[in-house]
Amino acid sequence: MTEKNDEEEELNRFEDKIKQLYNYRDSYFITEPEESFSAKNANVDKKVDELFKEFNSKINLNKISDKANYYYLKGWLLNIKNDYDKEVFDLLTKSIKLRPNYSVAWIELGECYFKKGDLKLALNCFETVLKQNPKEKKALRYASIMLRSLPWSTPDEKKQNVIKSIDLAKKALECDLSDGQSWAVLANAYLTFAFMTNRMEHNSLTKNCKSAYQKAIMIDKNVATKADVLFNYASILQYEEEFEEALTCLVNASKYDPEWRELVQRKQNLISFFNDICHKITETSNLSGKKLNSLRDRCRSDEEKLRKQYANNLEMCNGQTKQLEQLVDGPNECLLVCKVQSYTSDIHNIFYCSVLNVIDSNGNNMAIFIYDIINGRGPKSGDSIVVIRPVVKAHHIRYDGNEYRFRVIKISKPLHELYVNNRRIGVDCLSIPIINVTLKSD
Repeated sequence: MTEKNDEEEELNRFEDKIKQLYNYRDSYFITEPEESFSAKNANVDKKVDELFKEFNSKINLNKISDKANYYYLKGWLLNIKNDYDKEVFDLLTKSIKLRPNYSVAWIELGECYFKKGDLKLALNCFETVLKQNPKEKKALRYASIMLRSLPWSTPDEKKQNVIKSIDLAKKALECDLSDGQSWAVLANAYLTFAFMTNRMEHNSLTKNCKSAYQKAIMIDKNVATKADVLFNYASILQYEEEFEEALTCLVNASKYDPEWRELVQRKQNLISFFNDICHKITETSNLSGKKLNSLRDRCRSDEEKLRKQYANNLEMCNGQTKQLEQLVDGPNECLLVCKVQSYTSDIHNIFYCSVLNVIDSNGNNMAIFIYDIINGRGPKSGDSIVVIRPVVKAHHIRYDGNEYRFRVIKISKPLHELYVNNRRIGVDCLSIPIINVTLKSD
């Protein structure tokens, strides 16, 4: 065997070692003890530095015939780290100059640009690969991510980019339906698009989004340990009022990234939210007898007016009214008359809805979630409201030895389901909530 062949064999062995190191990084939370979770980046970086030093000591560039592969492997090894590295950029560009059609080097260079924050150049790299091989799933995934992350000039431009992003994520899955990372990328694309559309499209997209996250987590154990995937999945679960499942995702995510402040804050805000709702349900005990009686009398008066006004109006349930205690879980064929006792402001977009605490003619309380309404433009404390065909959902959330039980009325279409002070909600008050997709490992 020639000396050059020995060097090439050594290079192949290092390629295997780099693959093993990437696997170590991706499966770290599965293979390592929980007490070492916070040291993941430090441990990975240490192994990278050790292997890079070994690489330089054992491989002689002058004895390598395939120098493009040599530069690529060194760049690929260093690119495992989270931050942009100029040395990685230099190594990969050298590799591509020697072999312009080297797809794996183009993909790594694209990721390098992504870390630098240059999304357009990153997208160019992935598109270069796709011109050579339209079915390169890693390039399809990355191109999908870039398209929905690019800056945009108009809302329509952003929407078109996200539509293309979804299409590319689907093409990546056509290459391999068992790829959990591709399912996660598709889920994130759906999550982005779901809150850019009208209500009909929105409902379909949120369903697809949940399904894609579930498949990603079920198929790939490594994906199930990515804090950002769990965080984004928790967002759609919370929006769908699957609170216990959302909280479980946030708790698991915080194990894998305990220093992520936004994640820790979201978890605490959600728990405070449950405490607040449970507390406000009992707020009538703090009302004076005179004030409580006054609220109840006004509700009774409004109920009587509705029964007369809409006695033969099917759209308004023939004027039939019910009190909170008479409502069953699910839809109710009646009108509900209430007074708003308090309004919860959501300046941090934690709840994805306006949260009211209301009181009825019997003096009972319940929370109401009103979706797709601009913060501060819905009902306020003291307002009279009428809910048409109220939909009730019972929640029982268990966390850390505590239980939170409450029933809520969910108003998904305020334009059709709600009157405030005898008036319909105006179109100018409507807005689909904003859910930002977090990109850490995506």
